[in-house]
Amino acid sequence: MGFLICSSLLLTIKLVLAPHISAIDSAKWLSYSADIGVILLSALTLLRNSGSKKRSFQVLLLILSLNGLIALSAIVNEANLFESMANSARTLGPLLYFFALLSLRDIGSRKIGMIGCYVVTASCVLAVIGFATLPNAVNRDETWWPAYFDGLHSSSYVLFACALIGYVLLKHRVYRQGWIKLLVIASILFCSWAFLFAWGVRTVIFASVIGYLLYRFRARYLVMSLILAIVVAGQLYGTVGFNYGFADLDLFSSGRLSMYQEKVNQLSRNDIAGWMIGNGYGSDLIQTDVWWWAEKGAHNDFLTFLVENGALYVCIFCLLLWVLLRACKGYPFAICMAYSMIFTSLVSNGYFVRPLPAYIMFLALYMSMALSRRPLPIHSRRSQQANQAFGSLHARTG
Repeated sequence: MGFLICSSLLLTIKLVLAPHISAIDSAKWLSYSADIGVILLSALTLLRNSGSKKRSFQVLLLILSLNGLIALSAIVNEANLFESMANSARTLGPLLYFFALLSLRDIGSRKIGMIGCYVVTASCVLAVIGFATLPNAVNRDETWWPAYFDGLHSSSYVLFACALIGYVLLKHRVYRQGWIKLLVIASILFCSWAFLFAWGVRTVIFASVIGYLLYRFRARYLVMSLILAIVVAGQLYGTVGFNYGFADLDLFSSGRLSMYQEKVNQLSRNDIAGWMIGNGYGSDLIQTDVWWWAEKGAHNDFLTFLVENGALYVCIFCLLLWVLLRACKGYPFAICMAYSMIFTSLVSNGYFVRPLPAYIMFLALYMSMALSRRPLPIHSRRSQQANQAFGSLHARTG
């Protein structure tokens, strides 16, 4: 419980400072310090429990390997080592936090619910403060509501994760009556309205639809295979650049298809070392004809990892995701959330490069798994035992 409380307090610092980290150096470094605190606490927690859980040791080994590849890429490509490792922490820190949560002993559902309610309430209150005090956000030449958490994209990711926490609390009936349940319902409605209508970030909207479809039909491999096929087909279409309808599709994708063409050109110039360990931190940022006003990344986290960190990094990172999906096995809602996270990184700068939303999403993932393995309430166990006894009696007398 101590790890949950301390990490949640550090997460609060990041939430509060979110609108200031781009403009105020002290706020940026304080937010980074909170990241370091969460990473150190997570590493210590995982180390403490690595002796009793094989998965903890595997995760630590994979994360150390990924950091080693980042350092090697930075040295070979003469990139800034500190910035490279700091950027790596943005991706690997939340993953380390999630596996540290999984390594904890069983915690009472009320205590887990208290942490979830605290994070959701703090996020919603700050979002409302942003609506009241910050200027409107602009995206795709359209004006949207003000966004507190460092832009409307990160804000959408944060409140999508908060909506999932609220749903998990309701689904597992942590709070069955009273004002807390009403607060949870109101938070879900507010978060859903915010990421659907106040900011309208399509990646988050699609991720929510995909998560719902996966959970609704429970055919996750079939549905996910279809989704991946569509995503990959779109990216291949972008790299080949067929003339028919390309401009319209490129416009709909906000220039992603053109960017995929540029990434193929960029990767084609790699030597063997470039393919294996990448071109170093920052090499993914390029200027294109579509995004002419500034250097932009691939808008696909896996492509970014391939360009900057190389194929070895991508393979080990996918192995880490495989460990994550195996950990979610047997928890249908959790595995649907995990696939939604992966989807966001396949089509945009998703959860894996946005540490603040990722921490909250991984908290939602942990809560879903932890509450799913809670023992039944006493009255439910008695009812179940009575039904079993009645069934046995019926079998003997039938």
